[in-house]
Amino acid sequence: MKTVEEIARMAYEYNHDRGYMCSESVVHAMNDGLGLGLPAELLAASSSFGGGMSSGCACGALVGGQIVLGALKGRTAPTEGAAVIRASAGELHDFFKTANKSTCCRVLTRGGKDRERCASLTRSVVEKVLEMTSKGGMR
Repeated sequence: MKTVEEIARMAYEYNHDRGYMCSESVVHAMNDGLGLGLPAELLAASSSFGGGMSSGCACGALVGGQIVLGALKGRTAPTEGAAVIRASAGELHDFFKTANKSTCCRVLTRGGKDRERCASLTRSVVEKVLEMTSKGGMR
């Protein structure tokens, strides 16, 4: 397993240097850095959230973080309680909105893609998800 700094750097590089979208960058970096072994289908599913779901809505970095939180802390049956994952999802959302004043891709990028800005957002989401999963444990 890599360090928080190494995984955050991977997310930044996936986005800034390799051309992955924000959502993909977060999911791929965390999968690779933590050795999660997420199925290829889940990695591919993260592609549909890029560019605010191609509408400029929810930031892909935030959504990628939510995907990883679900993979790490989510429930696998409706009979399991949802309180833990709902609290984690809310914590990540609130952190992101406080730090960036918005969760909307088009607001964050002011309508134009900025690789540096997007890569920084992916990095901050990875750092927060790693902080959350280390203090709260993983399944």
